Amino acid sequence: MWEFFIYKTGGEVALKLNARQKAFCEYYVASGNATESAIKAGYKEKYAGVNADKLLKNTNIQKY
Repeated sequence: MWEFFIYKTGGEVALKLNARQKAFCEYYVASGNATESAIKAGYKEKYAGVNADKLLKNTNIQKY
């Protein structure tokens, strides 16, 4: 699993998100629909609702 580090000004490590988590964030901001965003980000449709709930509770994603 690949992870990306995103830095805020001042050199502080702000977030540690993998590619699917970052994609979920981008789709969620655009659509406002967490389940749809999880599917578009590459999570399996069968588990999209459960994953969307977990993603929305993830503190790193909330900070993004």
